[in-house]
Amino acid sequence: MTTKNLKNFERQAEILALTLGLEDNNKFKSRGAGGRDHYQSLFSIYIKMIKDSEHNTFINNESKPQVIQSLQRTIDFYNTKKKEDIQNLFGTLEKNDPTSFIIVPVSYLTLTNQKNSRHTSSLIVYKMENEYIVTMIDKEKLFNSKNGGYVTISQDKLEDFSALLLDSKTTFDYVPTFDINKAYGILKKIMALSNEKKLKILPIKLSKQTMGNCIVAGAETSLRMALSNCHQNIFETNKQIKLCSLFQMRECFLKALKGTNSEQNKYLDEIFSYYLKRKEQKEKVLPKLTPEWNSWKNPVHKIMYIAQKRKYIKKKEEISLQIAKEFNAFFSAKTPPMKSSSKWSLDEIKLNAKTNEAINLYSVRSGPSPSKSREELS
Repeated sequence: MTTKNLKNFERQAEILALTLGLEDNNKFKSRGAGGRDHYQSLFSIYIKMIKDSEHNTFINNESKPQVIQSLQRTIDFYNTKKKEDIQNLFGTLEKNDPTSFIIVPVSYLTLTNQKNSRHTSSLIVYKMENEYIVTMIDKEKLFNSKNGGYVTISQDKLEDFSALLLDSKTTFDYVPTFDINKAYGILKKIMALSNEKKLKILPIKLSKQTMGNCIVAGAETSLRMALSNCHQNIFETNKQIKLCSLFQMRECFLKALKGTNSEQNKYLDEIFSYYLKRKEQKEKVLPKLTPEWNSWKNPVHKIMYIAQKRKYIKKKEEISLQIAKEFNAFFSAKTPPMKSSSKWSLDEIKLNAKTNEAINLYSVRSGPSPSKSREELS
């Protein structure tokens, strides 16, 4: 294996770990050259995932070429040098076509002048007759306390919008199009450019993000939303928007990462197996929720449910951090070139003991609860 191939594979393995919520954003950038390389790699994997999908898993075969072209637009976006390049990219969108879109990750501060408060979510842009729909999706609900919403931007504001997105890729502390040091600077500027000046809310609820992997989580969630819009018009429905199975998408993502090298494929399988095992262990010890209390018909029960949910989220965050910490030891021990099988097993045994000890500690504090299906794991 050449040094270049080894480096590329290590990057793919790290993207898998980040996608599965086993690592945080520390090794990846959302802006600059690092952001470009990361997102172009990620969306190349998404393209292969859609190409390789069977039995209309995400989209029917007739729509695959358009969806693949849409994912290619994100890759092309990171090659743009001028606002005119982005305008031209928007020009390739088909009008009133849910399979024709572009996903644009955007990074911003959530606290003014606090650089350690940086967060990343994604936009999905569609072209209509005389305007563009700009959809904002965020698992964290940090902006307007909603998971999803949208605004429209008229054709005559496209130049300003394109300049804004061009500046969003920079690592500079100052850009001419928006206040980069202001909380939600770019999102507020998009709102100012919009026709509505206020976010139209989409009927969607997403599980709270418990790991600091927003660089990938934002793109992954937006892709699921875009695929959902191919099946139902998310802008016209009043019903809860149902996204494709997260577990199924991650299985297909793993498959798309694999190549002809059996040793590398085994390595990727081990990461995925680790994810499944730790997530299942985590779910078993989380505080129990009472779904039937989640209604204001009985205010007392609703308040009790809110308290349950807060405890659940806090415990989930604690365990997620513990899992990520231990995964770093797991990942470091197995970084290519591969270790011998005996060393591998010894590392696994030691790690299992450490992880189980930590999770058992949480179990004592929380008490057991029924485990969930794999598709409910996030």
